[in-house]
Amino acid sequence: MILKIKFLLFISCILSYTVEAQTVSEDRNFYIAAMLKISHPVLEALSKNELKRTMPVKVSLKAVNDRSQFTYLEAFGRTLAGIAPWLEIGPDETEEGQLREKYILLTLQSLKNATDPNAADYMNFSEGS
Repeated sequence: MILKIKFLLFISCILSYTVEAQTVSEDRNFYIAAMLKISHPVLEALSKNELKRTMPVKVSLKAVNDRSQFTYLEAFGRTLAGIAPWLEIGPDETEEGQLREKYILLTLQSLKNATDPNAADYMNFSEGS
Protein backbone atom coordinates (compact mmCIF):
# COMPACT_ATOMS: atom_id res chain seq x y z
CA MET A 1 0.00 0.00 0.00
CA ILE A 2 2.76 2.45 0.93
CA LEU A 3 4.60 1.55 -2.25
CA LYS A 4 1.49 2.38 -4.30
CA ILE A 5 1.13 5.74 -2.57
CA LYS A 6 4.79 6.59 -3.17
CA PHE A 7 4.45 5.57 -6.81
CA LEU A 8 1.32 7.71 -7.27
CA LEU A 9 3.03 10.69 -5.62
CA PHE A 10 6.04 10.23 -7.86
CA ILE A 11 3.90 10.06 -11.00
CA SER A 12 1.83 13.09 -9.96
CA CYS A 13 5.01 15.11 -9.37
CA ILE A 14 6.34 14.21 -12.80
CA LEU A 15 3.04 15.03 -14.50
CA SER A 16 2.73 18.28 -12.57
CA TYR A 17 6.24 19.35 -13.57
CA THR A 18 5.63 18.45 -17.23
CA VAL A 19 2.35 20.37 -17.37
CA GLU A 20 3.93 23.37 -15.62
CA ALA A 21 6.92 23.37 -17.99
CA GLN A 22 4.62 23.22 -21.01
CA THR A 23 2.51 26.06 -19.63
CA VAL A 24 5.56 28.26 -19.01
CA SER A 25 6.84 27.54 -22.51
CA GLU A 26 3.46 28.23 -24.05
CA ASP A 27 3.12 31.46 -22.06
CA ARG A 28 6.58 32.63 -23.15
CA ASN A 29 5.81 31.86 -26.78
CA PHE A 30 2.53 33.77 -26.51
CA TYR A 31 4.20 36.84 -24.99
CA ILE A 32 7.03 36.84 -27.53
CA ALA A 33 4.54 36.54 -30.39
CA ALA A 34 2.48 39.43 -28.99
CA MET A 35 5.58 41.59 -28.49
CA LEU A 36 6.77 40.97 -32.03
CA LYS A 37 3.32 41.56 -33.50
CA ILE A 38 3.45 45.05 -32.00
CA SER A 39 7.12 45.88 -32.56
CA HIS A 40 7.83 44.24 -35.91
CA PRO A 41 6.03 46.77 -38.14
CA VAL A 42 7.89 49.69 -36.55
CA LEU A 43 11.34 48.08 -36.57
CA GLU A 44 10.98 46.53 -40.01
CA ALA A 45 9.91 49.79 -41.65
CA LEU A 46 12.39 51.97 -39.77
CA SER A 47 15.28 49.61 -40.49
CA LYS A 48 14.46 50.01 -44.20
CA ASN A 49 14.14 53.79 -43.81
CA GLU A 50 10.45 53.56 -44.75
CA LEU A 51 8.62 54.27 -41.50
CA LYS A 52 7.44 57.78 -42.36
CA ARG A 53 6.33 56.60 -45.77
CA THR A 54 4.39 53.57 -44.54
CA MET A 55 3.05 54.56 -41.11
CA PRO A 56 0.00 56.76 -41.28
CA VAL A 57 -0.37 59.64 -38.85
CA LYS A 58 -3.90 60.37 -37.76
CA VAL A 59 -4.67 63.44 -35.71
CA SER A 60 -8.02 64.03 -34.11
CA LEU A 61 -9.85 67.16 -35.19
CA LYS A 62 -10.41 67.81 -31.49
CA ALA A 63 -6.71 67.56 -30.62
CA VAL A 64 -5.38 70.54 -28.68
CA ASN A 65 -1.77 70.00 -29.73
CA ASP A 66 -0.51 68.67 -33.03
CA ARG A 67 1.60 65.67 -32.00
CA SER A 68 2.16 64.49 -35.57
CA GLN A 69 5.77 65.68 -35.61
CA PHE A 70 6.50 63.35 -32.68
CA THR A 71 4.50 60.31 -33.79
CA TYR A 72 7.43 58.38 -35.24
CA LEU A 73 9.74 59.11 -32.33
CA GLU A 74 7.05 58.02 -29.88
CA ALA A 75 6.40 54.81 -31.80
CA PHE A 76 10.09 53.97 -31.92
CA GLY A 77 10.75 54.96 -28.31
CA ARG A 78 7.85 52.93 -26.97
CA THR A 79 8.88 49.98 -29.12
CA LEU A 80 12.43 50.09 -27.77
CA ALA A 81 11.22 50.46 -24.20
CA GLY A 82 9.10 47.35 -24.60
CA ILE A 83 11.53 45.13 -26.47
CA ALA A 84 14.85 46.16 -24.84
CA PRO A 85 14.77 43.73 -21.89
CA TRP A 86 14.24 40.83 -24.27
CA LEU A 87 16.98 42.02 -26.63
CA GLU A 88 19.38 42.41 -23.72
CA ILE A 89 19.39 38.63 -23.22
CA GLY A 90 21.37 38.49 -26.46
CA PRO A 91 21.56 35.95 -29.24
CA ASP A 92 22.19 32.26 -28.70
CA GLU A 93 21.75 28.98 -30.55
CA THR A 94 18.09 28.51 -29.63
CA GLU A 95 15.26 29.44 -31.97
CA GLU A 96 14.38 32.32 -29.66
CA GLY A 97 18.02 33.41 -29.49
CA GLN A 98 18.23 33.54 -33.27
CA LEU A 99 15.02 35.55 -33.35
CA ARG A 100 16.55 37.96 -30.82
CA GLU A 101 19.60 38.34 -33.04
CA LYS A 102 17.35 39.30 -35.95
CA TYR A 103 15.62 41.96 -33.85
CA ILE A 104 18.90 43.24 -32.43
CA LEU A 105 20.09 43.86 -35.99
CA LEU A 106 16.78 45.48 -36.96
CA THR A 107 17.02 47.72 -33.90
CA LEU A 108 20.59 48.78 -34.65
CA GLN A 109 19.69 49.69 -38.23
CA SER A 110 16.59 51.50 -36.99
CA LEU A 111 18.69 53.54 -34.55
CA LYS A 112 21.04 54.44 -37.37
CA ASN A 113 18.18 55.65 -39.58
CA ALA A 114 16.44 57.50 -36.75
CA THR A 115 19.57 59.48 -35.90
CA ASP A 116 20.98 60.13 -39.38
CA PRO A 117 20.02 63.69 -40.44
CA ASN A 118 20.22 62.59 -44.08
CA ALA A 119 17.87 59.63 -43.65
CA ALA A 120 14.23 59.79 -44.70
CA ASP A 121 13.26 58.54 -41.23
CA TYR A 122 15.37 60.99 -39.25
CA MET A 123 13.47 61.74 -36.06
CA ASN A 124 12.72 64.92 -34.22
CA PHE A 125 14.69 64.82 -30.97
CA SER A 126 14.76 68.54 -30.27
CA GLU A 127 11.82 70.55 -31.63
CA GLY A 128 8.59 71.18 -29.79
CA SER A 129 7.66 70.09 -26.32
